[in-house]
Amino acid sequence: MSSSSTVRASRQAAALRRIAKDLRELEAEPLQLVSARPVDLNDPFCWHVNLRPADGPLEGCIFHLVMHLPRDYPFSPPSIRFPTEHFPSFRHPNLFGSMICLDILQSFIGCHDAHSGWSTAYTVQTVLLQLASLLASFLFETDHVPQDHGGPKKSQMTPKLAAKLRAECEKFRCPCGHCYSAPLPEMIPPPPVLPPSPAPSLPCVCVPSPPPAASPQIFQQSQGGQGARDLPSPCCGDLVQGRVVQEGPQGFVLELPFQQRQGWLARDRRCALAMQQEVSAVVTWVQPKWLYLQLVPRRSQQELEKLQELQREVPGLILSVKSYGLFVDIGARAPGLVHVSELDGELQSFETKTPLLVRILELNSPKGLRLTARGGPFKAPPSGSETRLHLLQPALCVDLPGPAAEALLQFLPLEALRSLSRSGRAWRGPAEEAASSFLRTELRCFHTKASFEEGILGLGVAITEEERTGKRHLTCDFDPLSEEAFFKLQVGQGVWKQTISYWIPMAICREHFEQGLDRLLEALARRTD
Repeated sequence: MSSSSTVRASRQAAALRRIAKDLRELEAEPLQLVSARPVDLNDPFCWHVNLRPADGPLEGCIFHLVMHLPRDYPFSPPSIRFPTEHFPSFRHPNLFGSMICLDILQSFIGCHDAHSGWSTAYTVQTVLLQLASLLASFLFETDHVPQDHGGPKKSQMTPKLAAKLRAECEKFRCPCGHCYSAPLPEMIPPPPVLPPSPAPSLPCVCVPSPPPAASPQIFQQSQGGQGARDLPSPCCGDLVQGRVVQEGPQGFVLELPFQQRQGWLARDRRCALAMQQEVSAVVTWVQPKWLYLQLVPRRSQQELEKLQELQREVPGLILSVKSYGLFVDIGARAPGLVHVSELDGELQSFETKTPLLVRILELNSPKGLRLTARGGPFKAPPSGSETRLHLLQPALCVDLPGPAAEALLQFLPLEALRSLSRSGRAWRGPAEEAASSFLRTELRCFHTKASFEEGILGLGVAITEEERTGKRHLTCDFDPLSEEAFFKLQVGQGVWKQTISYWIPMAICREHFEQGLDRLLEALARRTD
């Protein structure tokens, strides 16, 4: 087999591994407005894509596209065509027939600079984010679409075209099985459309279902039980915690830590509560003997931004449990994702239709609303579990809470973690574990996405010469590159198109460096010859 045939075969095998990694990335971190995957496992190079505008005149429409990955992916970019024959009413300045003009795609026809265009460091998720931004955000959020030549162009969509396009989306069927009512690939379900919470000053509207007659037993506990506490009177919008003590056809009665007051929580078909369960809810109306509560009230953007700024606990409802985390409704426009890394407990311990207290990490991230359930107590820990970092000795911050210690280790750079591990025996184990986790997750080849455990990582370097003086310099952009990518796949450019002439191993650890030492000696020998 010739050398070129060997490289071609190696690149196709590497493309299959890279596609599998890109698919796992999408499954671990799904996007709100776009979904994609190969619908035929026998052809991983053909992906089907669904785009769903967030809001605007086409809110709820789904555009179904087909994306083809080249056999040498990621050396060459994907190609995507827009099915104008099925959506003839769609108008966009960057759409020319079925060709989408996007600079990281093969169909781009605009101007390039030294760093624009496709890079092998990009993933399928990168393409989907740009595609969603181009076809959704610009069209439905503003009236001006940025152009490659500089300067915006007004969108040509009109209410009449929008109505026709919506009908075309509902009519479309794909041979893969996709249809409007059952999109394929599956998308994150949109938030339920609920009416806004009425004003507390209108009791007949705010509480359509009156609470049941007070149970004498419950009334006695609230009025003079030993558990009653003299707390300040709650106000509308306050978060209170109570215990379910009575269930009726229209809702639940909660025992609250307030004298002479009980809570009334109207039944929500999305939520399943049990007797004696601890529940956190928001006060929507205050009466002398009753607090009317709502589990997940609808919240405006300003209210969400305030909650994020104050880092306040927000009651939510678990809508879905996936292998990568939880989708939780907190009253925003769309459910938020609590990634498995943001949970205090095991993922298997959470169930749908159950309440969960969370905090807001990001409101408008590229991947939608991001939440955390760490740093609780958001969920009661198992009996006998420790909430502090058990490896810390009494002389070293024994009162430091576990979440605080984890946050400290999470945000320290690699060199600081190594210094911390040498500062004392108490920190050695946690710091070394955090450093190992950093290397496994963050340090990856930009081309193959392989970690240092999957191969030898190094750096691509080049020799540049000054035009005026003739002096030569060793240049490096410090983007990790695997030995396989440079020698076997013949990657000759870095992330930003810089030339790579030599490869040297990274000294991540002694064992890793020794594995690539022969390659380093070989590179030095080539320079001395």
